[in-house]
Amino acid sequence: QTSDVRQQLLGHLGNAAARVTKESKPSTGGGFFGGGGSDAAKDEAPSGLVNICAALLGSLQRLATKPSRSALRPELTPAFAAVLAPCLAEPDVSVRRGAAQAVGLLGQLLGAAYADAFSTAAAKLLTDTKAKEEARAGHALALGLLLSSSAPAAAADKHAAFGRVRSGVQLLC
Repeated sequence: QTSDVRQQLLGHLGNAAARVTKESKPSTGGGFFGGGGSDAAKDEAPSGLVNICAALLGSLQRLATKPSRSALRPELTPAFAAVLAPCLAEPDVSVRRGAAQAVGLLGQLLGAAYADAFSTAAAKLLTDTKAKEEARAGHALALGLLLSSSAPAAAADKHAAFGRVRSGVQLLC
């Protein structure tokens, strides 16, 4: 797949995620990958974000195990953010977990620049007292998975990223 095709597919997923989020609940926004979410009753039907997140996660897992001839490029980061924003703030824990796994894989596939950008923005979200609990939990899990991913980063970069994650976790306590 070329990067243009990937951009189009991510655009479609991002539009679908935005539509599902808009139709189901209000979002307060915020952070690199958004924020918000709402408290949902446990007996509600599964969110439409389940399929969107599963499709993205499956694609990233495939790229991680069998790399494509055309690697992912950092220019796709905003498109990934549009898809993952509502997923990381979703009340359904399985969607948040899938989105967090996708963030970890993106760290592995896109490298240290992506990991640094996400870590910095997530730390800001974690300090935002107005952010919903679901969004904070999703971003905290994503930070942990991002740190544990085998991103091709130098030891100094990993150490700096760990410092940001540790600061974010301390903010939660």
